[in-house]
Amino acid sequence: MQMKSMAAVALATSGLITNIAAGDAVEWRVADGGNGHWYEGVAVAADISWDAAKVACESRGGHLATLTSPAEDDFLWALASHPTYWVVVNGPGWTGAKGPWLGLHQAPGSPTASGWSWVTGEPFTWAHSSFVPNDGCTSDENALNYIGPASGSRQWNDFPGDVPCEIWGFPRAYIIEWSADCNNDGIVDYGQIRAGQLADSNANDVPDVCEAGIASCTPSVGIAPTIPLRDLDQGEGLVVGIQPDGTLVSWGSYTPTLPSGQFESVATGRNCAIAIRADGTLVGFGANEYGRLNVPSGLFSVVSAADASWHAAGIRPDGSLLCWGYNNNGQCNVPAGSYWAVAAGGHEVWSGFTVAVRSDGALAGWGNNTWGQASVPAGSNFRSVAAGYYHALALRNDNTIAGWGWNANGQSTAPSGQFVQVACGSNESVALRADGTVLIFGSAPSEVVSFFGARTDCTKVQITCCGGAVALVSTDCDSNGAFDAVEIAAQPASDQNANGVPDVCESTLLVPSQYPTIQAAIDAVPANSQRTVQVAAGTYNESFSLNGKDVLVRGAAKNATILDGTGLITSIAKFTGGEPATAGVESLVFRNGTAGSRFTPATTFTVGGAIFATNTAAHIADCRFENCRADYGGAVYQLNGLFAWNNCVFVDNTANDEGGAVLVYNCTGSVSGSSFASNRCGVSGPGSGSAFKAVGSNGDGESVVLDSCAFTGGYATSSGAAVEFYENIKYQPGVMRIVNTSITGNISGEIVLNGAAGLRILGRMQSCVLATGTNICNNTPKNVDGPYFIEGAVTVCGCAADITDDGVVNGGDLGVMLSNWGLASSSGVGDISHDGVVDGVDLAELLARWGICQ
Repeated sequence: MQMKSMAAVALATSGLITNIAAGDAVEWRVADGGNGHWYEGVAVAADISWDAAKVACESRGGHLATLTSPAEDDFLWALASHPTYWVVVNGPGWTGAKGPWLGLHQAPGSPTASGWSWVTGEPFTWAHSSFVPNDGCTSDENALNYIGPASGSRQWNDFPGDVPCEIWGFPRAYIIEWSADCNNDGIVDYGQIRAGQLADSNANDVPDVCEAGIASCTPSVGIAPTIPLRDLDQGEGLVVGIQPDGTLVSWGSYTPTLPSGQFESVATGRNCAIAIRADGTLVGFGANEYGRLNVPSGLFSVVSAADASWHAAGIRPDGSLLCWGYNNNGQCNVPAGSYWAVAAGGHEVWSGFTVAVRSDGALAGWGNNTWGQASVPAGSNFRSVAAGYYHALALRNDNTIAGWGWNANGQSTAPSGQFVQVACGSNESVALRADGTVLIFGSAPSEVVSFFGARTDCTKVQITCCGGAVALVSTDCDSNGAFDAVEIAAQPASDQNANGVPDVCESTLLVPSQYPTIQAAIDAVPANSQRTVQVAAGTYNESFSLNGKDVLVRGAAKNATILDGTGLITSIAKFTGGEPATAGVESLVFRNGTAGSRFTPATTFTVGGAIFATNTAAHIADCRFENCRADYGGAVYQLNGLFAWNNCVFVDNTANDEGGAVLVYNCTGSVSGSSFASNRCGVSGPGSGSAFKAVGSNGDGESVVLDSCAFTGGYATSSGAAVEFYENIKYQPGVMRIVNTSITGNISGEIVLNGAAGLRILGRMQSCVLATGTNICNNTPKNVDGPYFIEGAVTVCGCAADITDDGVVNGGDLGVMLSNWGLASSSGVGDISHDGVVDGVDLAELLARWGICQ
């Protein structure tokens, strides 16, 4: 860096270019002795590195300007002399002005006068007389810009690759040059685009005729082989994708052994990957350095692996976040709270960090913070995050970007505009716009810039720490000449189920854009055909019936589709025609369904405030039931058939008689991953099952499973537990199996002392099995009433040794036990351990509890 003492700056126009406004592109015409190239000065609001300026030029189909002759230098100095491109500097040892970047550079660490080259590959055979390379800075001075002294004469300045040497910062401008003639017609393409002679539909200053893939309709993966995929992730050494059938495929320098089966998502790291199976469990494969593939058990909805470090993170369906692997910087010390997005980042073993989005939209960061990469921005309007070597990016709900952490190359300087996805590498970042185009910022390899600059059809983009890039690109499924991703971005309603496929290209009927009501869409489904009715976000006041058809009625994500039953005269939904298991409802909120349906036209009582089902196998998933009411089954009533209800929420529902939220009769099926809170029964009748009641059959028997559910806050005004199973043995035996389920904090108004508020079994000992992980405690006045088996680690609170229910363990209880010694009767009397035998185990427990029940 030349250190000069100057008092002021006077920038004069040479006369070669006159009356040119800042930002105008100008041609150095052949008729004037030029080369026919086009040039433009670009001013930016903040300091910009040479690498970032280079990327910006290449993303527009040009390059940083080269000055290979005195005549070209004269032409460019005239353009560059506009005051907009200069920043006056009054720094220690030098006063002057820093001007725009130019296209000369030198590899870091090169000898003083060697290794310099133009970005275009043109030989470096001429330089302005003012150019003195590597003239005083302690760090590499490896890029070229103009500087202006007081006299207004030009000077070429070697500028460092590191800011500490130049304490006044980088320039705030650069000059772009367009020289490409991709169609070899002898005319620079940029000029033909300006003149309207060559089409440039994506406005990237590259003619459409010269862009590979501009008309492609084939799902493909970046610069890898063309492979149809649903999703992909790229790490250091490999890319792993999920094929349409759910199986995995990979390519790259590292070849792992892929697990078999179907998968929902995948995250890759350095020579490894972690995938979420279709059942929600994790599997890791590849190189297991520092235990990053020692994945936790249980279900996960999100997973992330650091590209160049050795830890990983995942989020369970309940919002809890877990980290595992190397933890030298605390990158696996998760702050308490609930989360919905996470990204693991860092480089090597010394810089691991993690960033995440909390369920309330706020960001959290932990681990190495040398460059501020764990110091997240404030606010509660974020929806996704990405992490690189030492920087991170996040998308807000309004689709703008926030960036933080290391920013030597501008990789965390958030660009303006709206974007739908971001990804981080080491010195570079990429952001995807809704129209399928990609913005690159930071210092990305030229081949990456070239690849993304030619695309208008991206649906997912990634860039890794090693400069590799990959894109999942769109199809044109309806062959209308427009990429699906671009159409969906322009009209989100065209993809109501948000799966990236226009609804017109799949078996989906849209409400209300195609059909005014849910029933109208169902009625339009042909017989013996499978269809999805996609209901847009909003509130709907209507009833509908599946009418025996194989139809799935699905709402928008995040409880955005509400079916309000206010004023209706029947249940909100009916499954009464023998529907198959693929039919049903998903992602809907059923609210205020208080009319219910008449069980038969002649009956006076009502059933199923939200859903009335009979003789059906239709399923329910990801639904919420609020403030629904009927005589039986306040929210859902089903008679006969099969049921599978997953990940549902039942809150504040009421049964005037039985089954505050749910009543199933003569059915076999399961409820999994669901919660029941503050449901009531017995308001005007005897009441039982404040949350859930199953009644045995008069046919082939009933088998009911409650798996990973929670029952709390239930209240029976007259009698009845939160969960009740009535085996109805006079017909056929039945079984209820309760596994990994919590029944706590429920209340019964049972007038009989010690009436059950948690679980009641009306049947034989064989009719109820409590399996591993089940907890029944803190229910008032009693936790369990009736016989049951225990299988595995189960917690049931209460005084089981008080067989006579008089509050004291004494001789009366001992006498009853001895009279039932041996194989337990169907009533289970005396079997304190609930293992089917009255023996010494039970006697020991009784004697240990002798006296007043505690």
